[in-house]
Amino acid sequence: MMKKINIILIGVLLLLVPGCLILEITPELDNPFIITFSGVREELPLDEEMEIAANTTDENGIDVIPDSYEWYLDGELIPDQNGNMIRIGRTLELGVYWLDLIVTKDSILSSDRVIFEVIPKVTP
Repeated sequence: MMKKINIILIGVLLLLVPGCLILEITPELDNPFIITFSGVREELPLDEEMEIAANTTDENGIDVIPDSYEWYLDGELIPDQNGNMIRIGRTLELGVYWLDLIVTKDSILSSDRVIFEVIPKVTP
């Protein structure tokens, strides 16, 4: 079960995962660009992968082509992943994962996150 709590000026993200508690406190910053993900699956069976694509627009919905993309899995930079698409999942173990994307255009940064869980493979 996931719970998200927002407080004015400070965002607090509280995740309850079996066996652990993750508390993240960050300033509530405006992202100048809007990142929209496609291909995200909230639950991903073990040994499968998903292809996630990111589209970036400004506040008026006009497409923005970032200068750079940086993908992070659970806070660690994923090497050699510097485009708007990523394939992920096949090598991951069971558990809940955070996938973050930071895009840069000129000197402006924006970021967004998806959370997904690798679950046991269902056999018919």
